[in-house]
Amino acid sequence: MVTEIEVRMTARLRLRRPVMDDVKSIVAIDSDPRTNLHRPGGAPSPDKNVQTFSEFVRGWEEHDDGYWIVEFDGDIIGMAGVEPQLFLERECWNLYYRLSPIAWGNGFAVEAAKEAVTVASSLQPKWPVVAHERSELRGRAHCRKCWLTTMPRTGHQWFRGLCAWLVVPGSGFDNGPIHVRLSRIT
Repeated sequence: MVTEIEVRMTARLRLRRPVMDDVKSIVAIDSDPRTNLHRPGGAPSPDKNVQTFSEFVRGWEEHDDGYWIVEFDGDIIGMAGVEPQLFLERECWNLYYRLSPIAWGNGFAVEAAKEAVTVASSLQPKWPVVAHERSELRGRAHCRKCWLTTMPRTGHQWFRGLCAWLVVPGSGFDNGPIHVRLSRIT
């Protein structure tokens, strides 16, 4: 039985649970240097991409949620969605999208991300939605269009100080003790 979050339709996109048959398309997108301009170290190797994609598929098998395959007119154009993540002992949704360069400039990333934020908010409304973005303005603009607001830079070593946190306004992640903990990390 397909659950209501395994396949989602937006105005132009079909978002669906990934299967291993999708690996070739996703590895091609994720290995493209253009999709990795702001990733430290550049594009991962094809073997690393296969491993990561396998983890995305396994996430669905274990938790019944995760990142979707994004399709437009029947073609795979990338991946997008949310998956559970623990950050500073706080459960949250990690927002992710990576689309093929041929799909850029059409608003697909924002369309898919908005659907992901909507689903995340319905599944666990108290969990913040967190997105990592590099200093690149396009990523920030996408996040703002998905109802996310900027958090102070964490400086957390894993992100090498390059990452801003963006959260659903009013989620509670942007105030109170969590905000204090984030601002103290050096």
